Amino acid sequence: MTPYGKSFLGNHLSVSALNANNEKAFYSNYGVGVDISAPGGGQDKKILQETIDPSSGQAKMAGFMGTSMASPHVAGVAALIRSTGVKDPEKIRKILEESAREVENDKLNYYGFGQLDAEAAIKLAKKGQFPLRLDHDLLMKLLMLAVAYVFTALFSKSIRFTALFHLGIVLGSCGFFLLKLVDIFDVPQWPLRLVSSPLGQWGNAIQGSVDINPIFASVLIPFCLMALLLGNRDAKWLAVGTSIGMAGFLTVTIFTSPDLWLLSSGLVSQIFLGVNALLCLALVNLSLKES
Repeated sequence: MTPYGKSFLGNHLSVSALNANNEKAFYSNYGVGVDISAPGGGQDKKILQETIDPSSGQAKMAGFMGTSMASPHVAGVAALIRSTGVKDPEKIRKILEESAREVENDKLNYYGFGQLDAEAAIKLAKKGQFPLRLDHDLLMKLLMLAVAYVFTALFSKSIRFTALFHLGIVLGSCGFFLLKLVDIFDVPQWPLRLVSSPLGQWGNAIQGSVDINPIFASVLIPFCLMALLLGNRDAKWLAVGTSIGMAGFLTVTIFTSPDLWLLSSGLVSQIFLGVNALLCLALVNLSLKES
């Protein structure tokens, strides 16, 4: 199977199949045309995938083996490489080849450049890159943080700029979004998604969804924090900062075609976000007057 790249056959990358022991599968071709090898399964251990049961028309899980299983593994890793910012097909091909686990004494070219290694491929793709690519998500988070500090200027005469206040700004507006650059394999990803997201996106992080949860993306969390912390002279600045940060997050989100869970997208969502941004600022104003 030939999902990607360029070999002597043309604009393709030829893939041989491996069994569960990382050896050439009995059904796989080999020789001069093979560029790389990837899991294809064998008679004892097959590749599990979702398919359609022809008798019922319903989805089911079934085991398969073949180069048709090996080829998508390579295509998937190629997509992961592209997600790191490497766009040129020849560079992606080179990364696949150079990151493959080399097999010694491969006289009949069962494995090409070696066995596919997804983790090594991603690390090689990121090697030498500037770690903070200015992609859309990064720019949005920086803009949310900037807008939050613009709102801070409205109350600057009444605010104590403590560490807790700045922590609240970050939690409410952008989260510790730089943690998204951390790659940790084979561990649950939702805790990392949680701490690298602003409070308004915690519903997304927990659910693993795209639609914004309106319960989180509202004045509700700042209000609860105010109710709990306003009586504490120091801790209240965490609540104040969170409320201002949330206002920054909500304001920027208004202009990014938001989709809110259980609410229709478009104008209704924008009005909801705008009203809650104003309520967050009103909450700050009220809390500062009370203090």
